[in-house]
Amino acid sequence: MPEAGSTTDISCSAAQRLRQACDEYYGTFQEITRRAQHRFERREWKQVIEDAEERIGLYHDHLSLIEEDIRSILGGRLHDHALWNEIKEAFCAPYLNLYHADLARIFFYSVMRRVFLDTGESVEYSDDGIGSQLGSRLDGEEQKVVRIYRRTIVSPELISKILKDFSFDVPFENLDTQSVLASERINEDLRKMTGGDTIEAIEMLSQPFFRNKAAYLIGRIRKEPLVLPLVIALLNPSTGISLDAVLSNEEDVSNVFTSARSNFHVEASAYREVFEFLRSIAPSRATPYLYSAIGFIHPAKLELVKELRQHLEASGEHFGPAPGVPGTVMITFSLPTFRYVFKVIRDISSKPTFAGPQHVKQQYWRVHRMDRVGRMLDIMTFHNLRFSRDHFVPELLDTLAQGAPSNVDITQGQVVFRHLYAEREVFPLDVFLRDDSFSVPVRSQAAIDYGRAIKDLAATGIFVGDYMPKNFGVTRYGRVVLYDYDDLDDLTRWNFRHLPDPPEWAECQAYDDWLSKGPYDMFPEHDLRLFCVPAGFQKSFLEHHEDILTPDYWNGIKAELLAGNIPEFYPYTLAKRLES
Repeated sequence: MPEAGSTTDISCSAAQRLRQACDEYYGTFQEITRRAQHRFERREWKQVIEDAEERIGLYHDHLSLIEEDIRSILGGRLHDHALWNEIKEAFCAPYLNLYHADLARIFFYSVMRRVFLDTGESVEYSDDGIGSQLGSRLDGEEQKVVRIYRRTIVSPELISKILKDFSFDVPFENLDTQSVLASERINEDLRKMTGGDTIEAIEMLSQPFFRNKAAYLIGRIRKEPLVLPLVIALLNPSTGISLDAVLSNEEDVSNVFTSARSNFHVEASAYREVFEFLRSIAPSRATPYLYSAIGFIHPAKLELVKELRQHLEASGEHFGPAPGVPGTVMITFSLPTFRYVFKVIRDISSKPTFAGPQHVKQQYWRVHRMDRVGRMLDIMTFHNLRFSRDHFVPELLDTLAQGAPSNVDITQGQVVFRHLYAEREVFPLDVFLRDDSFSVPVRSQAAIDYGRAIKDLAATGIFVGDYMPKNFGVTRYGRVVLYDYDDLDDLTRWNFRHLPDPPEWAECQAYDDWLSKGPYDMFPEHDLRLFCVPAGFQKSFLEHHEDILTPDYWNGIKAELLAGNIPEFYPYTLAKRLES
């Protein structure tokens, strides 16, 4: 639209194009989400992975397209705030009577922030009064997000009815037998947690949750004054749908909704009601990651910023360097009692493998889109995020100014991050293994799980590159996860070789002095002994994972990947499986 047009014409044209883009995004998001059940029923596992990656990138792709159009429509008035206020009013008006008005508002501000990104101006999201007008503006059926089963006991018949009510287009395998096993497991857990097995009701979300090769039926058990979680995990082997596990304590459910796993696909027209249900069964899960768990990533980011600003205001705490060894690629900082850490890419790094800030951004975007199998923390990315300078300790301000001047603007009154990452806070593994305040058995278990994490990542095709413990962390449930992604690579690119015998002239020399090594060669017997597991825990580690130090192990994984086999990962232990 030419700049010469009237302000009203320009704002209406821009608002109309924004609404079109918003509706296209939301419609495609729902389309991808709704076909998850079809994928599960037909065992289309490769398409499941493709759909997950497509949906994650959907928002970014639509923003890029609409940004180009808006630049053309607004021309020389691209950064005119008065014009943007008019566009916002014209854009929001048709959404005010719709359930997803809050998502539309977020989309508008996302586009505006994109347009102002190159100016360095921090455009803040605003509720604009929409929140007070939101309600359940859905038809009667869409509002029925919960099925209620009023019973006094959990019987096999009740489990069977719950399963049948989901109406999968595939028969169940051994439904009667598995319903007996499931009811026995639930009653056993009830007796442990409450001293008896009587209940008042079971409430189930009416839509199944899908992720990878599994479906999850999410519910809760009411037994006043308690509300206990209930998650039923289903698999679909070639013989029919099978009930694989039932989970009924908060720790298990927390692992299901951890940010170290990919998002669920669940048809959630009434997403606010679904979110409140999830919060009732997983109260220890951070609110932003519950939003993210069902695919609402931008609302999750806004929730995190809101919580962060409220915490800063209420606590009076200051950002300071995060615990652990300072990173050579990232400057990492945190608050004393806030459960997240924040990362800024350094402009220059002393790390030999550092390929520049753009490469690091690509690596983190890759992890955000992929199946993290419970071993890689999700990352939230922020642009032009502004804080008061008073919230930072001087030492951190000096580090940011010297190490990342292209990513951080520090003025007399404020600090603006052009590009910032946020991750859940975990205990650095290297520090954890040295910390005497944790018992030896607990630290030994972490060393063992460190090996499991390496194996899980390998099974997904991830070659970590830098396997040092400082790049891994321990969650509050003792699970080891990776949180440093700049050296990740495709495992199939690497050659895993046996160590050759040294030549006669080098028999007394170190391998590094004579070993000929290509850029993608790896000698596990030598290279992976550099893990630096503290001496006191090397025995435990090797008892469980000595195979990691052999090229045969890695080549076996590589062969599986090249054959196109998709591994299975589930957010619960073998002991939780019904037929374990």
